[in-house]
Amino acid sequence: MNMKRIFSFLDTERLLFASIWLAGLLILLADIGWGQNPVPKPGVQKKQTATHANQKEYLYFDHILVYEYTEGGKTQEFWIYVNPKSGNFLFSREDTYHATDEMNDFAIAFPNGEYWFCGIADETGKKARIVVKTQDDIPNAIVKPTAEEKQAQQQAFAQQARPTGRTHSAGPWTAREYRLQMQKTTETTLISVATVPFGVYPLYNFNDLNADAKLPGFSRMTTLLATNQLLVAEQGTKAVRTENGTVHMVSYQLQLKAYEPNAYYAYYNRYQLQKGASYKNPD
Repeated sequence: MNMKRIFSFLDTERLLFASIWLAGLLILLADIGWGQNPVPKPGVQKKQTATHANQKEYLYFDHILVYEYTEGGKTQEFWIYVNPKSGNFLFSREDTYHATDEMNDFAIAFPNGEYWFCGIADETGKKARIVVKTQDDIPNAIVKPTAEEKQAQQQAFAQQARPTGRTHSAGPWTAREYRLQMQKTTETTLISVATVPFGVYPLYNFNDLNADAKLPGFSRMTTLLATNQLLVAEQGTKAVRTENGTVHMVSYQLQLKAYEPNAYYAYYNRYQLQKGASYKNPD
């Protein structure tokens, strides 16, 4: 009986050892995927801000200027995308210029006065990118003011703009209000200006391009405001020509509603560069 107990104990010990060995083997096979190559864990990629110089696929915009424009009782909102680090702007058909240009998906403006219009080139649906340079196409366009031009701007602002003493918030900035006396007319306009950490001339020159896309209510301010002075509000009257040719005065108001984060990836590389094609302004 004692010998049977000894053998029974040995059998139990062998069985326990075999069970432990088998469990370890199963865990090992599970870790290595039953003999297959293990699937690597995906790496975390940090988002990099694209700039005009280092990005070949797209340009990245991380903020928007949200404006509201009212004319003749009709109000519309439009967005202007901006990368404050690079100084690039983006105007899109969906958010900015809407029905004024149905051919271009978006337009990109650079601080050096260059614009890229990305859209459909012809009736075949071919995607194209057309380059415009303000220093070539817009008479007297200011891209980077000289010392003389800066002095002329300051003199013009001192002569035409009279501070009202009122200030108000405009996004993260503080805006100062001025009463602007228009040259050669008796009309006066109220404007509010804020100093911003990026240049705004690509925005002011956009409506002067000989292109269909237009910003609601934005007049060119390069001869009056400095490169970092953003027009955040404007209120006055303007002459409007009707379909039958008559002209009448209507009131208008432009106002910055917000400046906030909002991402936009402009995949310009999908649009083939059209060499020698550009919008030309009349002399």
